[in-house]
Amino acid sequence: PIPKQVHEEERKIRVRDGTEIKIRIYRPMTEGGDKDSTAGHPLIVMFHEGGFSMGDLTDEEVNCRVFSRDLRAVCVNMDYREDRVELAPEVQFPTWSNDSWDALQWAAQNARSFGADPSLGFVIGGASAGGNITAVLAHLARDGGLSPPLTGQRISQPPRCNPNQDPILTTRSSAETRARYQALLQTDLNDSPLQVPFHYGALESGHHGVPPVYLQVCGLDPLRHEGLIYERMLRGEAGVATRVDVYAGYGHGFWSNWPELPRSREFVEDTVKGVAWLLEQSKP
Repeated sequence: PIPKQVHEEERKIRVRDGTEIKIRIYRPMTEGGDKDSTAGHPLIVMFHEGGFSMGDLTDEEVNCRVFSRDLRAVCVNMDYREDRVELAPEVQFPTWSNDSWDALQWAAQNARSFGADPSLGFVIGGASAGGNITAVLAHLARDGGLSPPLTGQRISQPPRCNPNQDPILTTRSSAETRARYQALLQTDLNDSPLQVPFHYGALESGHHGVPPVYLQVCGLDPLRHEGLIYERMLRGEAGVATRVDVYAGYGHGFWSNWPELPRSREFVEDTVKGVAWLLEQSKP
């Protein structure tokens, strides 16, 4: 159910090719039950998971509601077009990156119209595919001079490198998984930083200047090494502030598949604490 402390509103916005995509805005309420717009609120923009081929706004709905209620933030939950079989070949890479970048710019430009003040904090985030999109957008925002600038990233167990270079996915036991993943995306993905954030490290600007990162890594996730290596690169080579939670013995997306587990509840609590930490980093 929708918390009484949160107001939700669904809209559609237009992206670069004229297509309309859905967004959902979550705003904190006052004790009297009105939308709280007295002093403005930090802005959090979320992108859902789904392997770039499925998923929708419901995937990040709980997080958006909790962030709005507990952190007094305005959250914008962004949909994007995925590489669904029934839409191919019209919807292929980098459609999801382009949609997400267009939507993020829209949020930055229109934040005050729905009660957000990005100067109090401007965080983006997502899990799995949404985390990949988050990492890519952080670099696009830096290079594109997004204004107001981002102040934080919440990245939860996303793919960050090409499957052919992943230390786990390149093992013989993972060959079928890797082949299915690449067939699903219907694109090579080897070279573009719009899909492989590691490639930004080879550019002159590298990973310097991206905002602080809260990272979540699952110990039994095939993407575990990618996350840990990416965090080390950001912190060690680019001086980016990072915070990491590791869930030893748990697999990819465990909290959504088995929400009744105590560790799943802890994961949700950690997520709120991690995003709160990101908002603290934006304070002078």
